[in-house]
Amino acid sequence: MISQQFSSTSEQPWLLTKPVIDHAGLHGSLLLLAPGSDRTCDPARGEQVWFVASGSVTATVGEVNTVLLQDEALHVPAGRSAALRNHGGEPARVLILELPAPRVEYLPIERSQVPV
Repeated sequence: MISQQFSSTSEQPWLLTKPVIDHAGLHGSLLLLAPGSDRTCDPARGEQVWFVASGSVTATVGEVNTVLLQDEALHVPAGRSAALRNHGGEPARVLILELPAPRVEYLPIERSQVPV
């Protein structure tokens, strides 16, 4: 039985997500993928880390395919096209962590500090 705490993100069966972290710019969701289902990620989002909690998936980042088994993780750089596909015969659970954008702080400098 699929938990009612998951919400559907697509018309595909068993492509379900559940938010699990939302703190200080760090967002995370648990993705449940049925066998044969897939998910395309928005390339405009920030960096992500995908961790396979159970099952196995094929992760495509740009043109590179990587098979991820249970307890394996993959870094997805910001701005890259990316997708996940459950190629196995069992449901796959993937934790997707969206990392906060790096903060850039500009400090004022005195004109005398600028090299000539």
